[in-house]
Amino acid sequence: MYSAEHVTAGSLRGFLMASKGVTAAVLVASTAIAVSACTTDDSPQSSSPPEPAAETRSPGEPVLGVATPDSGKLPECAAPVVQRKANVPTAELTVHGVPGDVFTYEVRKNDGSTATGRSEFGPGQRRAAFTTGVPNGEINNIQISAQGRIGTPGTCVISTIG
Repeated sequence: MYSAEHVTAGSLRGFLMASKGVTAAVLVASTAIAVSACTTDDSPQSSSPPEPAAETRSPGEPVLGVATPDSGKLPECAAPVVQRKANVPTAELTVHGVPGDVFTYEVRKNDGSTATGRSEFGPGQRRAAFTTGVPNGEINNIQISAQGRIGTPGTCVISTIG
């Protein structure tokens, strides 16, 4: 005859054995999920516009994507290299290049004053963002200048503001 204590201890022992099996199964499943989450996926993870594919440019190719004339009117900046963020109250620019490129901007205001900024691309850097803080209504135009270790230096202009 079994006492209540034996039945309770036996039931508890059986429950603990079953719990260990369930715990082990949960640990194995968790580990499998964690390992699969750590694998690399070469597909892009963001919806940002693709960057230029070439890591370098030819020596005769303009850093800004447009040739700067020796004299006369500056060309409009090329969209693949210089992009202006739309529908924002201040001038925000993104420039695309390769390591070693140096980009500067000069916001020419309606009152004759200017605001400037500069970015030099380090190893692996392909773009830089400029947030000028200058309200669109105060801007006459924005000039972008660039030079690189490879490619021809130049200057272009963004004349459409707002």
